[in-house]
Amino acid sequence: MRVMGVTEEALDFEALSGKVNQMLGAFGSARSRRGLTADEVLIFLAAGQLSFMPEEPAQAAKPVTYIAISYLLNIPKETVRRKAQHLMELGLVESTPLGITVADTGSWRSFAASLLEC
Repeated sequence: MRVMGVTEEALDFEALSGKVNQMLGAFGSARSRRGLTADEVLIFLAAGQLSFMPEEPAQAAKPVTYIAISYLLNIPKETVRRKAQHLMELGLVESTPLGITVADTGSWRSFAASLLEC
């Protein structure tokens, strides 16, 4: 289909490109505001994603292991452990005997939402 000389494929690509640009801007802004590396942002998001039960939003986060995060992100377990240490120092995650949990559910949700408002 053509719209004023522009194909539907070109419009789809332009829309996708715009959304990717917005997401990358939000990601970069979130990194700089919190002083995180890209891996740390991903680990923080993964910890929350694996910890929360969507059907029970008020439920406290369950601990998630470094191995589970490692599998999800396809990065070495030792990298996850080391980056999680920095997240602990910043107060974003907490260590438990069963793994790590997001320290503040509301903070995680607002952080994730800021990246997805694209």
